[in-house]
Amino acid sequence: MADKRDAAFKVLLKIEKESSFSNLALKEEASADDFVRRLVYGVLENKLYLDYFLDKILSKGVSGTKPEVLVILRLGLYQLEFMDSVPDYAAVNSSVSLAKKYVRGMEKLVNGVLRNWTRRKSEIPLPDPNKNLTEYLSVKYSFAPEIIDIILKQRGEDAESILRGITDSSKEGTIDIRINVFKAMEGGASSKDKACDETIEKLKALGLKVERSELSERAVKISKGDGLITEEELFRNGFISIQSEESCWIADSVGASSGDKVLDLCSAPGGKTCAMAEAMLNKGSITACDLHLHRLKLVENSSERLGLSIIKTMEIDATDANSMEKIQGTFDRVLVDAPCSGLGVTSSKPEIKLRRPETESLTKIQASIIENAGRKVKAGGKLVYSTCTIDKRENEDIIEKFLSSNRDFNLEWERTLLPGIDSMRHGFYVAVMTRE
Repeated sequence: MADKRDAAFKVLLKIEKESSFSNLALKEEASADDFVRRLVYGVLENKLYLDYFLDKILSKGVSGTKPEVLVILRLGLYQLEFMDSVPDYAAVNSSVSLAKKYVRGMEKLVNGVLRNWTRRKSEIPLPDPNKNLTEYLSVKYSFAPEIIDIILKQRGEDAESILRGITDSSKEGTIDIRINVFKAMEGGASSKDKACDETIEKLKALGLKVERSELSERAVKISKGDGLITEEELFRNGFISIQSEESCWIADSVGASSGDKVLDLCSAPGGKTCAMAEAMLNKGSITACDLHLHRLKLVENSSERLGLSIIKTMEIDATDANSMEKIQGTFDRVLVDAPCSGLGVTSSKPEIKLRRPETESLTKIQASIIENAGRKVKAGGKLVYSTCTIDKRENEDIIEKFLSSNRDFNLEWERTLLPGIDSMRHGFYVAVMTRE
């Protein structure tokens, strides 16, 4: 167990010092198992909360403490506060051991701070919501104050329910899976419904608890089980993929059918692209575009594993009208899964919670992409815009501006999924428009 805490310390220190993304830092750590991941994500998800208490206890405050010491203290405090499976003595002793190994001479400080917290926790209240609601919510749910202000302004009295929903969803011990209906039907299933039913039975045969999604017929939630789902034959042979039910719902919303000509302008890493190709039963064509060639390799690798042959990748800058000229003709369906602030998926990307969104630059990119995308929709075709954020400036406002300057498009429907309000883990937005 000491090695696992050692691994978590190294990952968190890398993130702290180099602003690395958590998923990439974890990939680089060979011994990063479920316990290590729980420690890393747990500390990141609760960083502002942990630092609030540490700042009250440390004589020099958080800002005057070495990063190595701070990371060790966060690890210890997270275990004391949130991990019932870890005895208090183990949380303290393991933190002292880390201090002896990495910051010799600071072990007494680490020991004193953590033991002091166990005695003084009840004496340190959270900020008073009546005096400063932003500060209170920022500390309680560990979101940057700027994000709290956005959610309060846009969502009003629903704000805390949304924040609570995001926080609670990060504790769920399930994985979302998309069923490859095309592969299952190639294997003998007589319909898409049968393909889903038969694959679910195969998942249950692995000893997994399976729950069907309310959003998408081909999405399910599974218990984690004893091993990695990516090591199972069902995954290796392309019968299933890991994809959130909300993301699968976005692909469903495009409504692509067999024989359609589809353009996906922000394709990588390819989850929605492949989901559309599967729904089309690998008949028709999908032009999958992305700004970075190396990311398009991810799309190609996934399509190969899933047995899909209708996806063609293109390196395109969708914000640039000249680059878009490389794409010939118009399309039945065009998907813009736009780059965004990611405020709806902080339960799986906790570092987003701690950063001020670069909204102004993002909305310029989003507006450019959707404007260029509209020109590629044929008469009677559909344009679908989606994000994984709950910020209205990146969602409804973008669509309103687009429709006001493109009168030949009509809004069919739009929807925002809100954690804590809807029974979903993540926050997503989608708008479906038709060209006259």
